[in-house]
Amino acid sequence: MKNLAFYAVAVSTLAVFIPSCSTPKLSPTQRVVVTTVLDFRQYNEEGFFVSSTPYVGLYDPVGQITVAILPAKSVKMVSVEPEKNRYSSVTARTEYVYENEIIATDELLEIIVSEAKKLGADGIVSVRLDETGSYHYLTGLAIKRK
Repeated sequence: MKNLAFYAVAVSTLAVFIPSCSTPKLSPTQRVVVTTVLDFRQYNEEGFFVSSTPYVGLYDPVGQITVAILPAKSVKMVSVEPEKNRYSSVTARTEYVYENEIIATDELLEIIVSEAKKLGADGIVSVRLDETGSYHYLTGLAIKRK
């Protein structure tokens, strides 16, 4: 009978502690809103046609252009508070973390328009912006309108 009572107490104790040990502790997160704008107005005002859609007028295709940028990484030092336990000394340690450069969409657009102008184009159409892995891509078809 004593064994049965001990068994009942042990099982109920385990039932309380096991779920709490195996449940991950999640931290709340903040909402993040990311807006990407490719502003074509400056180039269109200069007479250089830029559009994310195909051009419906007559044109000669000049070339397909892809701009790819891999952001630079800078190193940031972060001080980490020491973990106090009986096996380690109580000294702070420093860790190094990489931070990616922020790539502005205006910079990508400026590069692709510049490359199209070098080819003699007066427009770039079917412009697409993409991010894959670490790279930022902007592609488009350079055209010479008739």
